[in-house]
Amino acid sequence: MMLSVIMTALSSIDVAYIIRELQDLIGHRLDTVYQLGEQEFLLQFHVSGKGKQSIRIMPTVFWRTTQQRESVVCSGFCAQLRKYLEGRKLQALEQIGSERIVRFVFGKEQLQLFVEFFGGGNVVLCDKDNMILGCSQQKIMALRTLKPGVCYEAPQTTNMFALKEQEFMQHLQEIDSTISKTLAVHFGLGKLYAEEACVRTGIDVLAKHVTDAQKTKLYDALQLFVHEKSNARVVFSNNAVVTVTPFALRIYAQHNQQQHLSFSEAFDAIQQLPSAKAVEAAKKKYVTQLAKLENAIMLQQKSLAGLEKKSVEEQRKGEVIYERYMEVKKVLDGMKEARKQYSLKELKELLKKNNILVDEKTGEFTIELKE
Repeated sequence: MMLSVIMTALSSIDVAYIIRELQDLIGHRLDTVYQLGEQEFLLQFHVSGKGKQSIRIMPTVFWRTTQQRESVVCSGFCAQLRKYLEGRKLQALEQIGSERIVRFVFGKEQLQLFVEFFGGGNVVLCDKDNMILGCSQQKIMALRTLKPGVCYEAPQTTNMFALKEQEFMQHLQEIDSTISKTLAVHFGLGKLYAEEACVRTGIDVLAKHVTDAQKTKLYDALQLFVHEKSNARVVFSNNAVVTVTPFALRIYAQHNQQQHLSFSEAFDAIQQLPSAKAVEAAKKKYVTQLAKLENAIMLQQKSLAGLEKKSVEEQRKGEVIYERYMEVKKVLDGMKEARKQYSLKELKELLKKNNILVDEKTGEFTIELKE
């Protein structure tokens, strides 16, 4: 099951935890780059004593994987990544502020690879001066342009991870919205962690105003999110995957959970598991197909009933003709002789009183036989 149906996107906190787990790849050489789909790449490293270690990159998620893949396609951009990065050691791996952007630095040339996990995702290759050499998707936006020959600039937003308590409180005072929406959008927590922060501090997610004491509790909760020890979980509902989290969340306290040694391991484990959304979609598809089949069967049964009725009627017509064959033959012979003397129009008027209908256009005669 594709991961994209299990998690719609990583939050800034998720990105921070995955980067923390990948720091041991620094100093190791990039063997090659595989392209697994239009916007999906695999960076394969060689780590001494461990062999091949790979980072799988999708438009909304990334993680370390032990599952080996081969290129499905190789675009011009993938070839460019291989040309510039293969054989070079990873010098740095970091998150840009609290953005959902990961920065890889390769080789003495300080070549940079920026991976964005928002807006449909993007992978951008730059030189040491941030000049774009290539990207998986060229974009021209109101505040940013992503295309070769342009200097790469990350979105200018508040770094939630670097905020002091007083700065955090000041930001809360400037925004007129529910506390959960403020945390989710303005601070980049995403809906999941915004609601978790409210649960941990006992604040109503729809509250628009909070006390200074509550603000302090929220700030402390956010600090815990960033620095909490990794305790990765796969969360289930009715045996289907709901999501993956880097640590235990109270909002999923009543759900079945499976612990893993790392966040990446949890992602890898769910690759063959159906998500709750996928299960629901499969059920909906099944119900729709079943309804179509039942409707088709009903129409066929109606059609069959009509054919059976018509068959009985036609059979009875044949029996009546057989039983009164001489009478029918006499009428037909008479009409044959009458055609020599009269037109169809004249015959139509003459035979009407004998319950014999004449079609002037086709020349057909219809005889009504009463049982």
